[in-house]
Amino acid sequence: MAYNRQLQQLQDTYATAYRMAIAIVDHTGRMTTEPSGSDGLLARVLSSTDGFDLRAELKRHTSYLQGIQAVTIYDYNTIYGLKFLVAPLRVREGYSCFVWAGAWMDEQSRKAAADAFDIRKRGDSETLRHLRELPDIGELHRMDLMTKLGQMAEIAAVLLRNDTENRGAPAPALRRLREVVDWSATPGFADREADAAGLLLRILELDVAGFARKVENERFQVAFAAGDDRSEALLGAAFHTGEGCLGHVALIRRRMVWSSSSEDPRFSFFSQRGLDLRTVVGYPLTAGGEMIGILFGGTFSFREPPAESVELIELMMSLWGSGRQAAALQEKHQQHRLLLRTLNEIAYSIGFMHDANQVLSVLVDAAHSLVGGSFACILLLPEPDRRTEARLVSREMGPEQIHQYAREAAERYRPRKDAPQTNARQPIGRLAEWGESIVELPLVHGRQIVGVLALGIAEERLKEAERLLVMALAMIGEMRLFELRNADGLARRSHLELLGQAVAKWNPAAYREAAKTAKLAADFAHKLGFEPASIERIGQAGLVSAYESSYLWETVPWNADVIRVLQESEEILKRLVPVQADERAPPDYSREAQVLALARWQSRREQSPHALPAYSSPAPALIEETLVEAFEGYMRENLPLASRISLDDLSPDPAQPETSSILFTPREKEVLDLMIQGYTNQDIAEHLFISAHTVKNHLTKIYMKLGVGDRAGAMLKMLRPDSS
Repeated sequence: MAYNRQLQQLQDTYATAYRMAIAIVDHTGRMTTEPSGSDGLLARVLSSTDGFDLRAELKRHTSYLQGIQAVTIYDYNTIYGLKFLVAPLRVREGYSCFVWAGAWMDEQSRKAAADAFDIRKRGDSETLRHLRELPDIGELHRMDLMTKLGQMAEIAAVLLRNDTENRGAPAPALRRLREVVDWSATPGFADREADAAGLLLRILELDVAGFARKVENERFQVAFAAGDDRSEALLGAAFHTGEGCLGHVALIRRRMVWSSSSEDPRFSFFSQRGLDLRTVVGYPLTAGGEMIGILFGGTFSFREPPAESVELIELMMSLWGSGRQAAALQEKHQQHRLLLRTLNEIAYSIGFMHDANQVLSVLVDAAHSLVGGSFACILLLPEPDRRTEARLVSREMGPEQIHQYAREAAERYRPRKDAPQTNARQPIGRLAEWGESIVELPLVHGRQIVGVLALGIAEERLKEAERLLVMALAMIGEMRLFELRNADGLARRSHLELLGQAVAKWNPAAYREAAKTAKLAADFAHKLGFEPASIERIGQAGLVSAYESSYLWETVPWNADVIRVLQESEEILKRLVPVQADERAPPDYSREAQVLALARWQSRREQSPHALPAYSSPAPALIEETLVEAFEGYMRENLPLASRISLDDLSPDPAQPETSSILFTPREKEVLDLMIQGYTNQDIAEHLFISAHTVKNHLTKIYMKLGVGDRAGAMLKMLRPDSS
């Protein structure tokens, strides 16, 4: 039948717009339409249920529905306790239909269904999994769906009624519905405000129609007007939320229909522009919960539009809002895809760059061209305890701006290097010294702020995609810059390690002292909370402490930071002996150099305990008193003092075998000798170029041969062979 096709279109439209499964049956239980929403969760639940017949189930429940007069919630004896909405269609005497829509489950029904499946030993069935996915909807959403289903029922009843009254020709309501359906199926319909206003004009048979677009905050402006020639006076006119009849629609976000005289103050928006309307209608357009605009129209006479036509426009607005939201999501996804593609190309290109300045230039150019603004720059702050200058790469900045910004940003961010704020990864709006609004994004490495990306643009002008782009550029830049820095550091460190290995070959004793000094200094610096870079410099300086700093300046000058620490520690050591009272006080030394000097002094004192004084001297400002106290406490608490003691005057116990009679392998003798000197397992492994696991195996064999259970017992046994 002809009406079935139109009714099916209406049902499909509502099912799509409100994401429901919908079917219509007549009073005998016969299905009038094919179910819509057949790809949803409800369809999967029913299709996975053995022996379920949807038509028979609907027919079975039809007898219970004859008395309902309005949209209701129905769950009486339904399969799995599912809840549905049911709306009656009163077509004519003796003939009625019902709209079924749903479904959802509350927690009680869900638990009962799960228990039933468990009893049948089918707790892992496909049906149960689908049931668990069915949503439960809140009261407000349920009431909204009931309202929408009631609107559909009114339109469907008109379609059925008109069809029974005039079988020969399409009814006007059918033609209007076809217009709405065809419009919503047109690609890009959501952006065609003029087409929507034209539909409103024709379907409601109005004299004037238009669309007011939300332009800012709570302000709306008429973007399109049609109908009577006088409607052109509305173009560009503006109103605010709550102002007049159209402002009231924006305020309550519901359709409104008014009939009044032109003197009604609510109609002043029209009367002031020469339109003496007697009837006004207004529909809000929303997408994703956001107000987009107001579709409005009116007549110059007292003539209210037909109720079914008013409901049809309500459906049209729902489709329009869904289309706008889908278009916005699609545009957002396209922007994100473009953003990801752009960032991937930037990351790929700088991955082949080995010059930090070139990397910075690419990032600055990308930020300036993609985000915009009057300028773009990246400032890299100097490293802690390094006598280097800040580096700034910019685009469209004058020399004076570069100087001002570099000094101001360095002053602002350097105190925060050790404790960045939690919002350090977010763009921050500021006012530059020259009065321009700028956006900054700190560059972070570990827990340190090491630089800043800045753009000459106000924060409120940054769109979401641009904000994400700036953050992504900063992260890409951070990773590549520190890859380069680490690669450079590894190359430099390899030269120092080669020098250390050379000492191990031609002067093993000096290398042992240097390695022990390096470890002691690095461990103490870590205890004090030094930054990792500082700890590494101290350890490297200790490792090459067997060399004169003058030789290192000639050999590896690119390791200036390490050589400087070593050189200052040498100066401190030279002054830790009695000096003339009138000698000039030395300059302040870095804390890195002071820590290394303490470790080197300690190593020398262990070798010659009676030849060197403690860590003090008449020369002032050599080592901070607090550092000396901390170091002495560290030595007492963490490291035992290994000393060489002459035991020539002791006689062995006749009852105990002398340790000299115990046979050790050459490697065990080396391990034992280093253990007695106070070396840790790791120290021994590094010194002998073996693994720590191998050292542990050697020690286990040594303990067995000595008849002891641990390191302390072994040392006591070797120092006092008569101990048991």
